[in-house]
Amino acid sequence: MSLAHLMRSNKKGKPVTMCEVLDRIENRGIEKGKIKGQLELLTSLINKGLLTIQQAAKEMGMTVAKFKAAMKEVAIN
Repeated sequence: MSLAHLMRSNKKGKPVTMCEVLDRIENRGIEKGKIKGQLELLTSLINKGLLTIQQAAKEMGMTVAKFKAAMKEVAIN
């Protein structure tokens, strides 16, 4: 999502301030961090044999294929 898109207007149709834009960006980063942490934890449990990939994928609300791809992405970063 571009900065221009984030700055267009809020839900009430008012112009968006830079503070609001930065809050959105920060919140998006926090959410991505939470998801990454969940993936790392579930991957660790899978590697220890305490959880199956199918169980982990279900916990994340993903298909097994998407979960496997996300596991690879987390391992890369």
